[in-house]
Amino acid sequence: MNWLAEVNQVEWELKGLKSTMAALGHGYVDVLKVDVDGSEWSLIDELLSDRSLDVEQLVIELHFDPLESKANREVKEQKLKGLEALGFVPVSIIKPNDNELEVSYVNSGKGRTSQGDGEL
Repeated sequence: MNWLAEVNQVEWELKGLKSTMAALGHGYVDVLKVDVDGSEWSLIDELLSDRSLDVEQLVIELHFDPLESKANREVKEQKLKGLEALGFVPVSIIKPNDNELEVSYVNSGKGRTSQGDGEL
C-alpha cells in the first residue's frame, strides 16, 4: 500500500503467526491483538488458509486505504466474511474514522474450557 509506505519508512522483518507460535512453542493463542497498520490483511489470509491455527479471541485494527478501488475494498470485505465462516463472531466494532475499524472477535469453535484440556 503506497499510503502506508509514505508514512512508514522503516524496514521491518515480518514473521507469520504459525512460525511465531512454533518458535515460542505455543499450540494455541487465547487472545491475539493485532495492530500492524495495513499488514493485518496478510494475517487474515494466513488464518483463512491454515485452519490449524488455534486462536480463541482476535482483536484486530483494520485499515482501509482511502484511495483503494471498490474492488479491493470488496476483497477485504470477503476476507472478513471468511473469518466469520471460520467461527469468528464479531462482538465489538469501533469505527474511529472512515478508513479504520477496531473489531473484537470470539471464535465460537475454539473454546479452551469446552475442550476440557485444562489449559487456560
